Amino acid sequence: MIGTGQRRIALVILLLFLPTACTSIEGQGCAVGAAAGAGAAQFAGGNDFRNALIGAAIGCLLGSQVGNYVEEQRKNYASDEAFFDAEIESTQNYNQQLVEYNANVEGYISELNVEIAELQKEGKTTRAQKRKLAEKKDALKELADLVDEQIKQAETQLKSKQEVANYMNETGAAAKTAQMQLEIAALGKTIEGLNQSSTTISSIESTIR
Repeated sequence: MIGTGQRRIALVILLLFLPTACTSIEGQGCAVGAAAGAGAAQFAGGNDFRNALIGAAIGCLLGSQVGNYVEEQRKNYASDEAFFDAEIESTQNYNQQLVEYNANVEGYISELNVEIAELQKEGKTTRAQKRKLAEKKDALKELADLVDEQIKQAETQLKSKQEVANYMNETGAAAKTAQMQLEIAALGKTIEGLNQSSTTISSIESTIR
Protein backbone atom coordinates (compact mmCIF):
# COMPACT_ATOMS: atom_id res chain seq x y z
CA MET A 1 0.00 0.00 0.00
CA ILE A 2 1.36 3.47 -0.92
CA GLY A 3 1.97 5.70 2.11
CA THR A 4 1.53 9.45 2.43
CA GLY A 5 5.19 10.13 1.74
CA GLN A 6 5.14 7.97 -1.39
CA ARG A 7 1.99 9.65 -2.69
CA ARG A 8 3.62 13.04 -2.20
CA ILE A 9 6.72 11.99 -4.12
CA ALA A 10 4.56 10.50 -6.89
CA LEU A 11 2.70 13.79 -7.24
CA VAL A 12 5.93 15.78 -7.30
CA ILE A 13 7.32 13.52 -10.01
CA LEU A 14 4.27 13.92 -12.22
CA LEU A 15 4.37 17.69 -11.76
CA LEU A 16 8.06 17.73 -12.57
CA PHE A 17 7.48 15.95 -15.85
CA LEU A 18 4.74 18.39 -16.83
CA PRO A 19 6.61 21.74 -17.05
CA THR A 20 4.68 24.82 -15.95
CA ALA A 21 5.80 26.67 -19.05
CA CYS A 22 6.42 24.54 -22.12
CA THR A 23 8.30 27.26 -23.97
CA SER A 24 10.20 24.73 -26.06
CA ILE A 25 9.53 21.61 -28.07
CA GLU A 26 11.83 19.89 -25.58
CA GLY A 27 9.41 20.60 -22.73
CA GLN A 28 6.46 19.30 -24.69
CA GLY A 29 8.36 16.15 -25.66
CA CYS A 30 9.23 15.56 -22.02
CA ALA A 31 5.59 15.88 -20.90
CA VAL A 32 4.33 13.49 -23.58
CA GLY A 33 7.12 10.99 -22.93
CA ALA A 34 6.53 11.04 -19.18
CA ALA A 35 2.80 10.43 -19.52
CA ALA A 36 3.37 7.55 -21.91
CA GLY A 37 6.14 6.05 -19.79
CA ALA A 38 4.16 6.21 -16.56
CA GLY A 39 1.05 4.75 -18.18
CA ALA A 40 2.84 1.91 -19.90
CA ALA A 41 4.79 1.00 -16.76
CA GLN A 42 1.57 0.39 -14.83
CA PHE A 43 1.01 -2.69 -16.97
CA ALA A 44 4.56 -4.01 -16.71
CA GLY A 45 3.88 -6.10 -13.63
CA GLY A 46 5.62 -6.07 -10.25
CA ASN A 47 5.53 -3.00 -8.05
CA ASP A 48 3.14 -0.57 -9.76
CA PHE A 49 4.35 2.41 -7.71
CA ARG A 50 7.98 1.83 -8.61
CA ASN A 51 7.19 1.02 -12.23
CA ALA A 52 5.10 4.16 -12.71
CA LEU A 53 7.75 6.47 -11.28
CA ILE A 54 10.67 4.88 -13.10
CA GLY A 55 8.57 4.69 -16.27
CA ALA A 56 7.85 8.41 -15.99
CA ALA A 57 11.55 9.20 -15.58
CA ILE A 58 12.56 7.07 -18.54
CA GLY A 59 9.62 8.32 -20.60
CA CYS A 60 10.60 11.92 -19.97
CA LEU A 61 14.17 11.16 -20.98
CA LEU A 62 12.98 9.65 -24.25
CA GLY A 63 10.55 12.52 -24.80
CA SER A 64 13.34 15.02 -24.25
CA GLN A 65 15.53 13.29 -26.79
CA VAL A 66 12.78 13.54 -29.39
CA GLY A 67 12.24 17.17 -28.47
CA ASN A 68 15.94 17.92 -28.75
CA TYR A 69 16.00 16.59 -32.30
CA VAL A 70 13.04 18.73 -33.31
CA GLU A 71 14.45 21.75 -31.58
CA GLU A 72 17.79 21.35 -33.34
CA GLN A 73 15.95 22.04 -36.58
CA ARG A 74 14.54 25.21 -35.00
CA LYS A 75 11.55 25.12 -37.33
CA ASN A 76 9.35 26.69 -34.68
CA TYR A 77 11.46 29.80 -34.26
CA ALA A 78 11.56 32.76 -36.58
CA SER A 79 15.07 33.76 -35.52
CA ASP A 80 18.09 32.70 -33.51
CA GLU A 81 17.20 35.32 -30.90
CA ALA A 82 13.76 33.77 -30.35
CA PHE A 83 15.38 30.34 -30.12
CA PHE A 84 17.95 31.57 -27.61
CA ASP A 85 15.34 33.27 -25.41
CA ALA A 86 13.23 30.11 -25.36
CA GLU A 87 16.23 27.98 -24.41
CA ILE A 88 17.26 30.28 -21.59
CA GLU A 89 13.72 30.29 -20.22
CA SER A 90 13.32 26.51 -20.50
CA THR A 91 16.64 26.00 -18.70
CA GLN A 92 15.51 28.29 -15.88
CA ASN A 93 12.18 26.48 -15.57
CA TYR A 94 13.73 23.02 -15.69
CA ASN A 95 16.29 23.90 -13.03
CA GLN A 96 13.66 25.41 -10.73
CA GLN A 97 11.52 22.30 -10.99
CA LEU A 98 14.57 20.14 -10.33
CA VAL A 99 15.38 22.18 -7.21
CA GLU A 100 11.84 21.70 -5.92
CA TYR A 101 11.97 18.01 -6.79
CA ASN A 102 15.18 17.48 -4.83
CA ALA A 103 13.76 19.38 -1.84
CA ASN A 104 10.83 16.96 -1.77
CA VAL A 105 13.14 13.98 -2.17
CA GLU A 106 15.20 15.24 0.78
CA GLY A 107 12.00 15.57 2.81
CA TYR A 108 11.00 12.00 1.99
CA ILE A 109 14.48 10.74 2.86
CA SER A 110 14.23 12.51 6.23
CA GLU A 111 10.85 10.89 6.93
CA LEU A 112 12.16 7.43 6.11
CA ASN A 113 15.29 7.98 8.17
CA VAL A 114 13.27 8.93 11.24
CA GLU A 115 10.95 5.93 10.82
CA ILE A 116 13.90 3.56 10.38
CA ALA A 117 15.69 4.98 13.44
CA GLU A 118 12.55 4.50 15.54
CA LEU A 119 12.27 0.87 14.47
CA GLN A 120 15.95 0.18 15.12
CA LYS A 121 16.05 1.71 18.60
CA GLU A 122 13.19 -0.40 19.94
CA GLY A 123 15.63 -3.02 21.16
CA LYS A 124 14.92 -6.63 20.28
CA THR A 125 13.82 -6.89 16.67
CA THR A 126 10.54 -8.74 16.30
CA ARG A 127 9.24 -10.36 13.14
CA ALA A 128 6.89 -7.41 12.63
CA GLN A 129 9.74 -4.93 13.02
CA LYS A 130 11.85 -6.87 10.52
CA ARG A 131 8.99 -6.76 8.06
CA LYS A 132 8.61 -3.00 8.50
CA LEU A 133 12.34 -2.46 8.11
CA ALA A 134 12.30 -4.52 4.93
CA GLU A 135 9.48 -2.33 3.62
CA LYS A 136 11.50 0.81 4.41
CA LYS A 137 14.51 -0.65 2.63
CA ASP A 138 12.37 -1.40 -0.42
CA ALA A 139 11.09 2.19 -0.34
CA LEU A 140 14.67 3.46 -0.25
CA LYS A 141 15.61 1.27 -3.22
CA GLU A 142 12.61 2.56 -5.19
CA LEU A 143 13.57 6.14 -4.41
CA ALA A 144 17.22 5.48 -5.27
CA ASP A 145 16.24 4.10 -8.69
CA LEU A 146 14.06 7.11 -9.35
CA VAL A 147 16.69 9.64 -8.30
CA ASP A 148 19.37 7.91 -10.36
CA GLU A 149 17.14 8.03 -13.45
CA GLN A 150 16.46 11.71 -12.78
CA ILE A 151 20.20 12.37 -12.54
CA LYS A 152 20.77 10.70 -15.90
CA GLN A 153 18.01 12.77 -17.44
CA ALA A 154 19.38 15.98 -15.91
CA GLU A 155 22.88 15.23 -17.17
CA THR A 156 21.47 14.69 -20.66
CA GLN A 157 19.70 18.03 -20.42
CA LEU A 158 22.91 19.68 -19.22
CA LYS A 159 24.81 18.44 -22.27
CA SER A 160 22.04 19.66 -24.59
CA LYS A 161 22.03 23.10 -22.98
CA GLN A 162 25.79 23.32 -23.32
CA GLU A 163 25.46 22.58 -27.04
CA VAL A 164 23.00 25.46 -27.30
CA ALA A 165 25.41 27.74 -25.41
CA ASN A 166 28.19 26.74 -27.81
CA TYR A 167 25.97 27.64 -30.74
CA MET A 168 25.14 30.99 -29.15
CA ASN A 169 28.85 31.68 -28.83
CA GLU A 170 29.50 30.68 -32.44
CA THR A 171 26.88 33.16 -33.67
CA GLY A 172 28.48 35.97 -31.69
CA ALA A 173 25.61 36.34 -29.20
CA ALA A 174 27.92 37.15 -26.29
CA ALA A 175 25.25 38.42 -23.87
CA LYS A 176 22.97 35.43 -24.49
CA THR A 177 25.92 33.06 -24.15
CA ALA A 178 26.87 34.55 -20.77
CA GLN A 179 23.27 34.31 -19.55
CA MET A 180 22.97 30.71 -20.72
CA GLN A 181 26.23 29.75 -19.04
CA LEU A 182 24.91 31.10 -15.75
CA GLU A 183 21.80 28.93 -16.08
CA ILE A 184 23.96 25.94 -16.98
CA ALA A 185 26.12 26.49 -13.90
CA ALA A 186 23.00 26.63 -11.71
CA LEU A 187 21.72 23.40 -13.27
CA GLY A 188 25.06 21.73 -12.63
CA LYS A 189 24.87 22.71 -8.96
CA THR A 190 21.37 21.26 -8.71
CA ILE A 191 22.59 17.98 -10.19
CA GLU A 192 25.28 17.92 -7.51
CA GLY A 193 22.47 18.16 -4.95
CA LEU A 194 20.69 15.21 -6.54
CA ASN A 195 23.90 13.18 -6.38
CA GLN A 196 24.17 14.03 -2.70
CA SER A 197 20.62 12.80 -2.15
CA SER A 198 21.52 9.55 -3.91
CA THR A 199 24.53 9.14 -1.62
CA THR A 200 22.39 9.79 1.45
CA ILE A 201 19.87 7.15 0.37
CA SER A 202 22.64 4.56 -0.03
CA SER A 203 24.06 5.46 3.37
CA ILE A 204 20.72 5.00 5.14
CA GLU A 205 19.98 1.80 3.26
CA SER A 206 23.30 0.32 4.42
CA THR A 207 22.20 0.66 8.08
CA ILE A 208 19.31 -1.79 7.56
CA ARG A 209 20.34 -5.37 8.16
